[in-house]
Amino acid sequence: MPTPGKDSSRNSSTDDGGASVGQNENVTVRVDGGKNSSTLLSNVVIQRTTLPDGSKKDRVSYEAAQAREVLSSVKAEGRSSVRLVMPDPKDEVAELEFVLPKDTAKTLADAGVGLEVYTNHARLILSPSTLASMDGNRQFTLSPVKGEAAIQAIAERAQQNGLVQAAAGQGEVRVIGRPVMIETNLQGQPVELVLPLSQQSLPSFVSAEERQAFLTKLAVYVEHSDGTRELLQPMLLWDGNQPAGLSFSVNKFSTFTVLHLDKQTASIGREQVNERSQPYMHGYPNGTFQPARTMTRAELAAILSRLAAERSEQPLVESSVSQKRANYTDVAGQNWAAEAIDTVTTAGWMKGYSGSTFAPGHPITRAEMATVLARWNNLSGAASATFPDTSGHWAEGDIARVQQAGYMHGMPDGSFQPDQTLSRAEAVTLFNRVGKREPVSFADSSRWSDVPAGHWAFQDIAAATTRVH
Repeated sequence: MPTPGKDSSRNSSTDDGGASVGQNENVTVRVDGGKNSSTLLSNVVIQRTTLPDGSKKDRVSYEAAQAREVLSSVKAEGRSSVRLVMPDPKDEVAELEFVLPKDTAKTLADAGVGLEVYTNHARLILSPSTLASMDGNRQFTLSPVKGEAAIQAIAERAQQNGLVQAAAGQGEVRVIGRPVMIETNLQGQPVELVLPLSQQSLPSFVSAEERQAFLTKLAVYVEHSDGTRELLQPMLLWDGNQPAGLSFSVNKFSTFTVLHLDKQTASIGREQVNERSQPYMHGYPNGTFQPARTMTRAELAAILSRLAAERSEQPLVESSVSQKRANYTDVAGQNWAAEAIDTVTTAGWMKGYSGSTFAPGHPITRAEMATVLARWNNLSGAASATFPDTSGHWAEGDIARVQQAGYMHGMPDGSFQPDQTLSRAEAVTLFNRVGKREPVSFADSSRWSDVPAGHWAFQDIAAATTRVH
């Protein structure tokens, strides 16, 4: 984590250089463009107060003028967010009060720039659309739960919760790291939270497989101030080859606790849990999923490649791959989906056009999806479709086979519309149906700013983009 410096000027100090009890000091906050950003955009000053117990209370307000000052640098660096890194190298801060004026939120939103508040105990990530929704000043108060007695009390409440009991079975429930309390007057708008996973909070592992098995059984237990409880399945974030944090979206706040749920359900093997736990579809860097956007051939290749890895069906065998790989002139090595396209071509699930082009940005049609699903699941044999608009179509056989398998259905008017393009939301529902991945029912908010809880594919999108036990 970046380590901002402390301002050399203080209002008062003790003989040993520390601030006096009840007195204030000014501490510098680093402002940059986010992870791996090499540019220090500016500095903001925290007012830090030393409390009677020796802990610190921080207060900082990020003003619109300060935001405007860095926007051109953010754009020049190719970034889409501003990050404020809150310093606490000695783990002294008991409470952070972060004030976000309405004008600041509007300044960032109008520029299409998000905001991240980075602390040792949690990261708050506000998308431009969430910032644009703010009709008044907003305040966030973050307080890590540090006392062992308080942490134990949370653990005991979690163990007695029905959602946790159902997920853990007869297994042990253990708190990982420190819970964090977050209070705010922003409600009803999606905010992405990341709870860090420090190496000190994780046990020692003898193998990568053991570590992965442990990580797939992490969940976030939420105790809301209105008395409701949630158990969320977050997305695991990595920093290189090290687990770095758990990401999830909420639209109301209270106490967040990372739990390890050691399932002991006999009918669910470890491999099954691991296979079904990983997201196979991702959103975009600006925090959106874009459910109505057309699914491209490159995106479909990426989905198939991820699902193949879960099913242990990666076809890449060095002795034969070099003979099967196609040399597409429109898929350069630096294309983000080049490896996935290589995988699906090798496996025979997708084919290029005229042998030399793959058309990675071309939209997928319903007929093409039917053909891919038929190859993916080895559907064969005679089948008859009932659709009036598929007779004589090049994909008529595959359309009939996926209809017979229950994978794809027709339109309300009885047609199939084989040449209609497929949206990302429609693709999600198809793959969940084919893979028997149940729609998520435990979440009441989305991690995607453009997928509200009332969206027709909300639960399917949640299942495709979060870890599902």
